[in-house]
Amino acid sequence: MTDSKYSRLIFLGPLFVFLLLGIVTPAVSFGQSSTTGTGAFSNLPPPLSNPSLISITSENKNTYTISSGFAKINNFVTTYTITGGLDSIRSSSDLIISTIIKDFDSNANIGYVRSGSSSSQQSPQQQENQIQQQQQNTLPNPFVDKSIVNETVSTAIQNAISSSSISIGGYTQIKCNFGMNLADYICNSNVPFLAK
Repeated sequence: MTDSKYSRLIFLGPLFVFLLLGIVTPAVSFGQSSTTGTGAFSNLPPPLSNPSLISITSENKNTYTISSGFAKINNFVTTYTITGGLDSIRSSSDLIISTIIKDFDSNANIGYVRSGSSSSQQSPQQQENQIQQQQQNTLPNPFVDKSIVNETVSTAIQNAISSSSISIGGYTQIKCNFGMNLADYICNSNVPFLAK
């Protein structure tokens, strides 16, 4: 009978180790993944993920007015969020800029970007330009050429990338808002990682 006792131990020993690992391992994995799944930090990249990966998301918001059978766009803004390792973002800045410009160029609203600011105050130069345009016989085009829009987008992104510093866990986040007024185009670096 002593042989059967040992054979049971030999059989139950690995089973015991398997069960023990099965109980301990999920708790460790769950602890790691629970910090990124929900809550205030749900937008963070997963722990131990590759900091060379860069994420770019866009969100379009349009406001329309419908009156007398016509639809008119009142305002629009596209928000781009760039998230990734700071070194990767800096080394990939040209690709990031060209990706965002290509995406923004495909937006139907790009032809409706104006040069002025959304604020009601005009600089003396803007006032002088407006008076000159009113004195001309032809109607001026109030919209900015796409090449100027692209140059402004590129400069805003490059300035934000240059001024970025490392945020949580070696990652950084940049948010850019591009709407219907070119003078309001801005990118903010080191944006906190908050839930949407």
